[in-house]
Amino acid sequence: MSCQNFASTSEGTMAYGVQSACGTVQTTLKELRFVSETVGSTAAVTTSNEIRPNRNVADSIRTSTSIGGDINVEFSYATYNDFLQGLLQSSTALDGANTEIKNGVTKKYFTVEKNTPDASGANYFTQFIDMQVGGMTLNIAQGAVVAGNFTLMGSSDQTNSGTSLDTAGGYTAANTLPVYNSLANVSAVLIDGSPAGNVESVNLTVTNNLREQRAIGSVAPAGVASGQFAVSGTVKIYFATNALYTKFLADQTFSLSVTIDDLTGVTNGNQYTIRLPKCKFTNVTKNITGNNADVLLEGGFSALLDGTLAATMGLKSLNAV
Repeated sequence: MSCQNFASTSEGTMAYGVQSACGTVQTTLKELRFVSETVGSTAAVTTSNEIRPNRNVADSIRTSTSIGGDINVEFSYATYNDFLQGLLQSSTALDGANTEIKNGVTKKYFTVEKNTPDASGANYFTQFIDMQVGGMTLNIAQGAVVAGNFTLMGSSDQTNSGTSLDTAGGYTAANTLPVYNSLANVSAVLIDGSPAGNVESVNLTVTNNLREQRAIGSVAPAGVASGQFAVSGTVKIYFATNALYTKFLADQTFSLSVTIDDLTGVTNGNQYTIRLPKCKFTNVTKNITGNNADVLLEGGFSALLDGTLAATMGLKSLNAV
């Protein structure tokens, strides 16, 4: 029986670094906490339509490549601050002092490295350059960890089989702060500044609507452009009042904020507060689904530009004390 050196997913690693500019590879990388990923290159091909009397296909022609994918995560404090700033395209970093940052137009570029070592310890690195954060999902549901993903998009990649891009003597270690959960770590879900009630789940989807820019002579994207910054989501609440259903019928705006706290401090733990000061419901249901079940009010919503914030979404971080 031969001993095979197949790679194991449990030994794979991801690392990243913030680039100083587009096209400038970062060679000081930080270990990235993640649960799974789909980051890679994909190709579009066109099958030749040449007619052959032997009925065979003459060729398959590559017409483009795309670089990107998702990094699925369990959220913990400060672990993804760089990605959150990149998602918002904010010129200001999260500071841990409860200073609010908001979505803007300042792009942030990342070098991302993936390693899939085999059982012998041989490394197989793939690097992705000029990656941008195209979107994020955040899922807070009862009885679960706070999870989601970051969607990345870039314009170039390279395979450097045995050598990392990191030249700093090894990746900077990721923090070991606890993963947020929905049982103890969701300290507030507020609608119009008041508790939303008994919330079953809150889900957010944020996108920068990135698009690839294609040009003749370039198989990979010539560039990656930003579109509209858009936030949508759903909230499920055990039904007890018609207040939110009335807002939907009247097409009224409302504010939504969510605070999560890892309870690691004495006065407060490590906190994030997401603030969407102007939202509108796109649909609201409160269905009677059958016997022996609870009536849940489920509202889908979109966040809009708020005149006071001069943005759609605000985000704060607060260090534990």
